[in-house]
Amino acid sequence: MTKKYHGFLGRNQFKTEEKHPEYAGLITIAGSEYSIGGWIGKSKQGRQILRLRVSLRKRPSIQDRIDEAKGGGAME
Repeated sequence: MTKKYHGFLGRNQFKTEEKHPEYAGLITIAGSEYSIGGWIGKSKQGRQILRLRVSLRKRPSIQDRIDEAKGGGAME
């Protein structure tokens, strides 16, 4: 059984510039993979918050790669 709604978020070990997120990860929602970036910031009220950006992952999903390796890639 494939998990339809799962993911992870952890410290970004590859951050080399200030604009890179402090946290990075992946989430799968209904079979589509999304990249997540998180930046530590402050709200207008001064509370510490985590700002998130979620974007559709541009690389093929793990399942697509498994299917391709088995020779069952998408039919054209």
